[in-house]
Amino acid sequence: MMNGMTNENTISGRVTHVLELVSGDSKRRPGEKWYRQEYVIETMEEYPKSVCFELWGEDRIKQANIQEGDFITVSFNVQSREYNGRWYTSVRGRFVTKGDPNAMSNPGMGMPQQPGAPMGGFPQQNQQGMPGTNNNFGGQDPNDDLPF
Repeated sequence: MMNGMTNENTISGRVTHVLELVSGDSKRRPGEKWYRQEYVIETMEEYPKSVCFELWGEDRIKQANIQEGDFITVSFNVQSREYNGRWYTSVRGRFVTKGDPNAMSNPGMGMPQQPGAPMGGFPQQNQQGMPGTNNNFGGQDPNDDLPF
C-alpha cells in the first residue's frame, strides 16, 4: 500500500468460545441470507490476550469448522464504523489455519516461546553496558535489585 500500512494481521491461539451463529435477511440482495459467527481465542503469550473475531458467510464458517479447544491462526482485518455517534470496531477473520501452535514458527504472533529463545524473533542483546560507559546494565551485584 502507498502509506506503508497493511490492512491484514494474524493472531494465533486456542479457541476458548464459539459464540452463537447469527443470521439475517440481506437488504442488498433480497431473498438471500447472511451469516456471522463469532469466536474468542486466547493467545499463548506470557500475558495471554483474549480476542473476539468474526467470520462472515455460511461457506467460510462451514469450511473453517472451528471448535472450542482448536489451535488456530487467523488472518484478519480490523474495521471500525460509526452508528448513532458511537464507534464500533470489528476483527473480521479472512483466513483460518488450524494447527498445533508448537509446530508453527512465528514467535511474535502469540505463539509460545521455547525456553531461552529470543522474543518476537529479535536477537537477544548482550548484558554488557552501553559502549562508552562504565555501566553494567546486567548488574553483577546480587544485592542491587534496582532496574536502573
